[in-house]
Amino acid sequence: PPCGTERETRVMQDEWMAGRLEKNTEYQALADWHSCHRLVRGDLVLYQVSKSHDPVVRLVAGIPGDTFKLVKDQNGNSWNIEINGEMLMEGGKPYHFGSANPPALKLYQDAQKGVLDKSAVLIFSTKSPGDQDSGSLGVLSTLDIVGLVTPSN
Repeated sequence: PPCGTERETRVMQDEWMAGRLEKNTEYQALADWHSCHRLVRGDLVLYQVSKSHDPVVRLVAGIPGDTFKLVKDQNGNSWNIEINGEMLMEGGKPYHFGSANPPALKLYQDAQKGVLDKSAVLIFSTKSPGDQDSGSLGVLSTLDIVGLVTPSN
């Protein structure tokens, strides 16, 4: 089928994307996005964390080929993240991971020298620390993105 024909209308179930997609707001999920859309930073996607959970809407912050680096926040009691040398910001503040211990992303940063490989993405909520996103789960796979999200008109 041509690209864009596998659309599903859904309703945002949580408040993790406040400011971008509010709870109880309808949106369209394009399931066949792989054939016609190359992920870009800023895309909203429907991500399938596991088969036992409903997919969640999250924001793409890092795409294959991007670099990232975890940095201690100013107080030294939390972590922030730079993507391609720029601090990831949400709501005018640096996205933070909420613990003095390094997040799971640190393992990938060390093993892969902070470079996202061809199927790796970083996705985040608009609230930090996030839920069911790279803040808690680490580097994620493009294969688990089950839809490209656009708000309904």
